[in-house]
Parts: sequence; structure tokens; C-alpha cells
Amino acid sequence: MTQNMPNLPSKRQKSNAAAKFIYERSLPLFRRMMESGLVRINILDSEKYGLSSCDDFGMGNTIFTDIRFWLDEFIEGIDSNMVLTVQQDSVLCHHFDIDLWKQFAYVGAPWAPWVMGARNCDGMRDIWRDNASKCNGLEKHRPDESMSLICTQGHGGLVGNGGLSLRNRNWMVEAIRRCPTGFSGLGAQEDVFFSTVLNALNATMPTAFEAALFSVESIFAEQTFEYFFALETKDIMETIQRLWGSENGVSLYNRMHRVNSTSYTVPLGFHQPWNYGHAENCQGVSSNLCSNILTTVIGECKFLKYIYNISEMTGGRLN
Repeated sequence: MTQNMPNLPSKRQKSNAAAKFIYERSLPLFRRMMESGLVRINILDSEKYGLSSCDDFGMGNTIFTDIRFWLDEFIEGIDSNMVLTVQQDSVLCHHFDIDLWKQFAYVGAPWAPWVMGARNCDGMRDIWRDNASKCNGLEKHRPDESMSLICTQGHGGLVGNGGLSLRNRNWMVEAIRRCPTGFSGLGAQEDVFFSTVLNALNATMPTAFEAALFSVESIFAEQTFEYFFALETKDIMETIQRLWGSENGVSLYNRMHRVNSTSYTVPLGFHQPWNYGHAENCQGVSSNLCSNILTTVIGECKFLKYIYNISEMTGGRLN
């Protein structure tokens, strides 16, 4: 006796269902982008990438460190070589020109030293030293020399949080080919894997200050001076012009600091900005400064309210 097999939905049907789901939950601007054909929805094969289900992306380790993702899921000549990753606990605050960032192999929020077990940049050097033997074809890259320059002026810093990140596809492929991994790369999370390997391969990586202008998770741009190296005012403004734009970027930066000269710079976006501390102390700064920071962040980041409960995040001080 033959048993009729259920008709499983095709990839096109899944894609249409996903598009409907996304459209119904989107704000008007994104809806207009979908209506104009500016959004392509691609359904990932959950079995191919080891996902528990098609709607559970997890931490991204099994996807981002799988070379097939970077080679198979993009259309050459149509899709950009630069990939913006925005996880559900991330938010964009400002418009930005992606071309101003395309010189970097990988951009993500800087990590505070305690993320590397309080060993700061030496922690990343230790990860590389302990795992470099798993990599291949490193002769032309001079990784030992590259790693010695981490966190020094003009070189990559302790950066790369993946929750809100900008990635060069070619460099993602190069990192995986040089240091193949079946799961999470060097026994670390995918963002630590890519940051470590790309620094070793002498890819162009942002300094901690540059990265904090793009995204913040645990430390703001001005706080990077406490952990890495400080910049003169003229160098700060040059960096703002270079990465935020000479007209709009400088105007945005000046507006933030004119309204509240004690506040930190609100980046282009955030990933879990209060994940590493209580809202009440804003990463350990004074309560006065804390209120200033929160007020500025909420004023500059209009979409924050869609992913965070502002009242809860600020201990009821702001709504």
C-alpha cells in the first residue's frame, strides 16, 4: 500500500511567505523598498548550515564560517561585495554611505578588554598563537608581524562584534580558506574568529575608535581612548569626515556635542548596548553623565524604541 507524501512548500512559496511576514511587520520606509524591488529575500537551507530550524539563525557560527554561505547565497554582479549584518537585537541610528567603509575587510563594535579575559589585545594574540598551526598558506601575509601591530596607532584594534557588522565577502572567503573550520573557528565565536584571522592576514581593519563610530556594544568611541590610544581633536575630526562624510557627518557630530558637550558620540548603530552592564551605570560612568548619554542616545537613535523598552533600559527615568 502506497502512502501519499505531503506536498512540501517550494522554495518560492517559502520566500513569498517570508516576504509577506516581513512586509506586514515593517515600517513604511522598508515597505517602500520591498515594493520597489530593492529587497531580495533568500531562504537558507537549515540542514545545509546546521540550523535547528529555518527561522532560528542562532549565533551565526555555523553559517558565517561556512564558505558555502559566502559563495552560494549571493548573486555576482548584482549583490554587493559588502554585506551588512543586522541581528534582531541591533538597531541603526543614522543614515550612512557604505562606500566610505568599503576599504575595511570587517567592521564591528570594539570589545572592551574584559571580553578577552582582561588581557586586552594580548588575548587576541594568544588566540592566534595557539591556533595558527591550523591555518595554511600564510607565507605572504607575515601574520606574526601583523599581530604585533594590533591596537597600535593606524592599525586594527580589538574590534569585530558581529551582531551589527559590515563584512567584505572576498575577505570572509579568504579567512575561511586560510583557516578552514567546520564550526566556530579557532574554538571561538565567529566574530572573534574573523577578527583574529583577518588581523593576522594583514587585512585592512578599523581602529577601535573607527569601529565605535560604526557600532557600539560595550564601549563608546571616546571610551576607546582609555583602553587603546587617544587621538588629538584634529585627528578625531579627520576620522569623522572620512567615515561619516565631510558635510553631513561633521554636522551630525557637531550637533551631538554642541547640545551636550559631555556626551559620547552616538554611532551609526548599536548591538545590545546595555548587555555588559546595568542601565543605571551606563558602563560605569557617573550618574550625571549617564543621564546625558541616555538622553542623547534616545534623541539620536529614533528606532531604538522598536527593539528596547526605553523605560526599562533607563530604570524608569526616560520613556
